[in-house]
Amino acid sequence: MNSIIAQWIQGKVPILNGVVEASGRVHLVRPVDPPRGLPMTLQENEPIEFALLSEVEWTMALPFETVRDAESQSVVIVGECGMGSDGFVAMQASEVPDSLQWLAFFDFSNPFESVRLEKGFIKARNNIGEEWHFARSSPWRIEIHPAS
Repeated sequence: MNSIIAQWIQGKVPILNGVVEASGRVHLVRPVDPPRGLPMTLQENEPIEFALLSEVEWTMALPFETVRDAESQSVVIVGECGMGSDGFVAMQASEVPDSLQWLAFFDFSNPFESVRLEKGFIKARNNIGEEWHFARSSPWRIEIHPAS
């Protein structure tokens, strides 16, 4: 079992701004602190391999909401972490934690309080009235919109 999944099973997420695939590929994004001009798309840096991040620290994930996709049986979990301004979104293939597909953490997002699934997108709402859109096929392409 890889270290990302092992840490996720223990309820931990890596402290880095971006999306980590279960394979270890990391898609870092550039932070944009609130207030943000919305809508906006987060700028992605070049992907890197997780093994290169030997000094990554971890924080506890505190889930707020879990939603199951009726068609695919995948599960999306959103919540907050150790500091007041961070949040996470995780997608699993099933309800079993070791089925993690990807995990997103941001120290500038604020906690994610709710999530809804729409065709091709995961839409996570944070506690400052923003809705973060993650494309299912490429969750590192993130758009932030005013909550609808």
